Amino acid sequence: MNRLGVWTVSACLAIAGMARAGEPEAANGPVRPVVAAARLFRRDLGQFLSARTLVILSAGGAMAGIAAAHEDPQGIVHDLSGGTWEGAANVGNAWGDGALAVGLTSAMLLAGHVTRDSTMFETGFQLARTLVYTGVLVEGLKVMADRTRPDGGKYSFPSGHAAIATSMVPVLARGYGPSVGVPAGVLAGLTSIGRLEDRKHYLSDVLFGSALGLSVGLAVSARDSPHAVHVALIDGGAALTVRF
Repeated sequence: MNRLGVWTVSACLAIAGMARAGEPEAANGPVRPVVAAARLFRRDLGQFLSARTLVILSAGGAMAGIAAAHEDPQGIVHDLSGGTWEGAANVGNAWGDGALAVGLTSAMLLAGHVTRDSTMFETGFQLARTLVYTGVLVEGLKVMADRTRPDGGKYSFPSGHAAIATSMVPVLARGYGPSVGVPAGVLAGLTSIGRLEDRKHYLSDVLFGSALGLSVGLAVSARDSPHAVHVALIDGGAALTVRF
């Protein structure tokens, strides 16, 4: 996701939930928006800095390291070009694009608010947070790694498209179950194929990008106990409740 995409989703966050705060469990009065936002970020960060994330990123890093030692981007392009794979790769490239992810997130937030569909609104809210965190992490790693792409471009590692597409899978699966989560997973796989077929990334880029995206998506969509994060639609806007 480019910087414009990160800031666009950030704006979605502000509009969706940060401007209004819900009532806390304690009887201390309403939580101010900045406090609610800080608690929510702390909750997400706590979920991300977990053993689950360590396992996923370690596995992704190991697979990326093995792939990096034997990468043949030209051979992959030859195997994927033409026929069914090329068409599937084009679909994947579109799905993993930051602009489409931002559009989907904005549409879910707006439609959920208008139709009073709490599931849609909360899923959109989770997607917004997921995209922001993923975008920031990916951009930072790209600058630090400064790896040249197979086609000669800059900032190859990790793949932002693969990270974005994979990060959405756990969120959509939590909100709507396997009927949406499974197709989202297939599209995430096609996104990785698309980046390889277009010579935009090495296999190691998409492997680690996918692991990073999965870690973020699982962190945001995780069901907390005893902590709870809930977004509810109320008259005049949305209420965010964060319990600690």
